[in-house]
Order: sequence, then C-alpha cells, then structure tokens
Amino acid sequence: MTAHRHRLVALALGAALGAAPGAGCDRAPGRIPVPDYRADAGRAAIEAYDSNKDGKISGDELLKAPALDAALETLDANKDKAITEEEVTARVRQWRDSRVALMPVSCKVTLNGQPAARARVTFEPEAFLGGTVRPATGVTDDDGIAIMSIADEHLPGPGVTGVAPGLYRIVAEVDNARHTAGPRTGCEVAPSAAWTGEGVVSAEFTKQ
Repeated sequence: MTAHRHRLVALALGAALGAAPGAGCDRAPGRIPVPDYRADAGRAAIEAYDSNKDGKISGDELLKAPALDAALETLDANKDKAITEEEVTARVRQWRDSRVALMPVSCKVTLNGQPAARARVTFEPEAFLGGTVRPATGVTDDDGIAIMSIADEHLPGPGVTGVAPGLYRIVAEVDNARHTAGPRTGCEVAPSAAWTGEGVVSAEFTKQ
C-alpha cells in the first residue's frame, strides 16, 4: 500500500470519528460531516426509475440508472435482479450507520477499451439521495487512473482527498468531448462496495 493510500484509508477512519486524521496539537481537528441523506431516498429512487410502476427497478430500467446497476450486487438483498424502495432505504441506512463521511476512491477510465489519459472524471451523485452528497472530480494519469475527491473547500485540510458514500453516475471528458455511455458508467461508494476488493472503480465508456 502506498503512502498516499495509507493517508486516504486514515481519512476514512478519521471521518467516522468526525476528525481529520493526522491533526496535531497545534491544529484543531477538522470536522467532516456525514451527508444528510434523504429519509425517503428509496421512494425517490422508485419514482425516478420505475417506469412501468411495478414497485421495483429492473431490466431496462437499470440501464437508465447506471449507479444502481453497478451496485446491484450489494443493493439486491433477495437476489431477484431488481431493486426495491426497501432495499435502497436499507443501504442508505448502512452508509449512515457506518459514520464514514469520506472514502478513498481511485477510478480507472477506459474509452473504447483503451486507457483514457488526461480525462476529467466526475462522479455525479444520484439526485434521489439528497443535495448534501457532493460531486467528486479527478483527472486521469497516463494509465487512465484518477484519484477522486470532493472540492477542496469541503475538505478538512490540505493533502486530504475523498468521496462520500453514495451512488454516482460517472462522466468523463476526453479531448473536450463528454462521455456518458458505456457498459460501466456508475458506481457505489461504500466500505463494502463491490469494487473495494480490487481497490479501484472501473468506468468503461464507448464513443457515441
């Protein structure tokens, strides 16, 4: 694990305690508030994406909700390949109960199967979560990997980066072209998200 990764992991743990990791005696701890997720996020998700009004999000509906589609493994408690209001509500409750305000997130971006270098990447939070979940941005290196973070003014101090637990659409701007289509254009950020075993979110785009 790199020193940078250690720093980010420390942030996730420190955020759970509401203090900036590494704060010394000469600096007051910075407070990182846990997002104030909508209490009715599950209902709002169904209203946004359940186009056939059967009380769940499934099939082609998931294709229009890439963040939910990417999180199906962790959201779909009964493994019926559909997401209900109750499942979204339960997952949001887990994020809140974890007391983790920010997490280390790296994102590997490909465009037509090739690493997208110098791409500006944005994690756009799903609107049904509520307005306090902030977007995160990053710029990819030559290998197509970006360190994602919310804006500096919302961080507790210099050298700190991170993304709040939540569900996000992923957008990539490459050579002034905005890309939103592809097989993987969404993600969940959470301590137990499906991608955490690999240590990086994969975003796969195709030119339209």
